[in-house]
Amino acid sequence: MIPPPAGLDESDYQRIEDAVMETARGRWFLAEFARRVRAGDTARILEAIERLERASGPAQFEMAQAHARGIGERLMDVAFQLRARSVEPDLCRAVEREASAAFALAGESRGADLADPFEPPPPAPLTIEARPVEAAPVARDGLAALEAKPPAERLLAFA
Repeated sequence: MIPPPAGLDESDYQRIEDAVMETARGRWFLAEFARRVRAGDTARILEAIERLERASGPAQFEMAQAHARGIGERLMDVAFQLRARSVEPDLCRAVEREASAAFALAGESRGADLADPFEPPPPAPLTIEARPVEAAPVARDGLAALEAKPPAERLLAFA
């Protein structure tokens, strides 16, 4: 916040704003001034974002890919050592899935095809067939009997 000039305080600001807002030209000026300030702020923010993108561009992306690849390789080593020690197969597969995810982040598809030859294949996906359902016909005498009941009893019929 910019301090007011000597001899002016917050009440002076309010009086000046009120005086400017009394005319159509004054209201237009303040609205246009606010719009230009916002446009300038937006332009400065967009320029800063572009500078950040340029600074962190391909080099940062390649470094992140190399890091993800290294994580994937270490996880595959862990999975291999766990299998060599006869650790539970589900745990080994979980580690391999994480390695595959790391390789995917690195832009590679290594590890996705690893499967235990003694493991049964996963079940086929469940398919559900949609069929239209017809509403049961409402007997007119049953509807009339329901309409004759007090509202509280009608609500209980649907509870």
